[in-house]
Amino acid sequence: MQSEETLTPIQLALTESLSAASLVALTDESLLILNQKRRTLEEKAISKYFHRLSRANANIIAQLHSRIYEHDSIDENTVEQLHRLRTVNENVRSCVAELLKILKYDFNYLEQYYEYDYCARLLNNEEMVASLERIQAALEQKS
Repeated sequence: MQSEETLTPIQLALTESLSAASLVALTDESLLILNQKRRTLEEKAISKYFHRLSRANANIIAQLHSRIYEHDSIDENTVEQLHRLRTVNENVRSCVAELLKILKYDFNYLEQYYEYDYCARLLNNEEMVASLERIQAALEQKS
């Protein structure tokens, strides 16, 4: 794969679209596992948060593909949003991967020792979702 400096704007958009799509899949995997068990209040809050993350990423993916389809180009503002998207999604990916590791480990450990603090950290870090929603809004304005 090419280095980021040699990617065209469309290649950069498609690379970030692929990355966001894989993150949605990772989030869906976590949600599927959470759905297999009796859900606590914290797990319901975590699920809602994850659904917001996935919805924002899916909308961003749709915006990128619409822009490429309609204009066959990516403008400089969109490139700037793609760099922001990469940074935000790196944080989201580590957050989702952390939970997925625990989900695959042990439900009892999740409920007894982990989910309360994890949920509190998520809800106190509304910035991840807000950042994705701002990127989504910025992309929608330019359509």
